[in-house]
Amino acid sequence: MPSKRKRTNPSEQKSQIIRGILPFVFSLVLTVGLSGGLCAIAANAMCTTDLAPALLIPLTTVLICIALLIASLFLSAIFKGGILAGTLLASVLILLLSLLSFLLYQSSFTSLWATKTLAFLASGALGGYLGSVLRERRRKIRR
Repeated sequence: MPSKRKRTNPSEQKSQIIRGILPFVFSLVLTVGLSGGLCAIAANAMCTTDLAPALLIPLTTVLICIALLIASLFLSAIFKGGILAGTLLASVLILLLSLLSFLLYQSSFTSLWATKTLAFLASGALGGYLGSVLRERRRKIRR
């Protein structure tokens, strides 16, 4: 006996795609905003104290990883997503930052770029995992 699947019309499919894209775009904007805010705080701290300029690259990498972790946790906890959603968010951020860096500095990819890429992907995946765990826990508590 053939299974009866409910057919979705094209307008419902379009609205499902839009509902999936909007949280992703919001999380990407949240990542950029948090990164900018955290880097501004770090810049203020570097100006008021005597931190070494050599700490600038690791410090900004850590701050962007924190912002990415928070945004991917938000994406996975509030909306449906998981490790894949967090990793996809990190991948889009890496692509945007690499494109911006290439357009501004015309530099080639180095081992530092690979290290930052791995750190961003790990932060996104960890945030996605933690967000899905929080969503599951919240669902179990409601029952």
